[in-house]
Amino acid sequence: MMKQIHKTLVLAGSLAALLSLGGCATTALVDGGRGAVLPDQATVQNELQGRAFTLGRVYLDITKPTDKSSHVLPDDAYVKLLRSQLETAFRNAGLSQGKQPAYSVDVAINEMRFVNGSMPMHVGVLKATPIVHNERQEKVVSVPLRAMDGGSFLDVNPGKENMAHRFNIPGMGVLVTHLLESLRSGKTVESSVRGPVSWYLLNKTNNYGLHMLSPEETERLAGIRLDDYR
Repeated sequence: MMKQIHKTLVLAGSLAALLSLGGCATTALVDGGRGAVLPDQATVQNELQGRAFTLGRVYLDITKPTDKSSHVLPDDAYVKLLRSQLETAFRNAGLSQGKQPAYSVDVAINEMRFVNGSMPMHVGVLKATPIVHNERQEKVVSVPLRAMDGGSFLDVNPGKENMAHRFNIPGMGVLVTHLLESLRSGKTVESSVRGPVSWYLLNKTNNYGLHMLSPEETERLAGIRLDDYR
């Protein structure tokens, strides 16, 4: 039985603690709103534990529009970048191995705000929802996630707007993959979010081969020239 959860679960502490680092980090939020589908323990054990997962669609489904100046690259460039990070993470995590048939995972990008954040310190946000479908194309899991990049004012300068995604995109790759690994290990969403996953990317302790994106990687993976978007 699925249950709709109308509460917010925060992974790894408060935003204040995040920003106190004075640099960039990645945290996450499970926003259990009306669109969330969080499977109960029985569903996890019967359907998701040990399950193989494959990456389906990665696409835009913007639910909170922001000014284009907050994400200056073409929209499809961000889709390509996120897809590349998910493909790498899925492969390195071995998500395609497991109980068959494999369940398909679509990832919808819901919000992009990489520059011009709020508060005295810059706060960039990438919100995306991994949606897991079973072999009957029924929605089994849908969890809105939020990757946040917090940096001091010293870390934000006019020359970096076209690279402001450098933490958020791989950060979301880590979060989605971590969620799926937790489900296939038999954990519910509620129990899997209690670990300190916010520091995976910053401390390079993730096992998925993801790291801060470089300008060269951004150009190659997105098929663009950054000089065209300064």
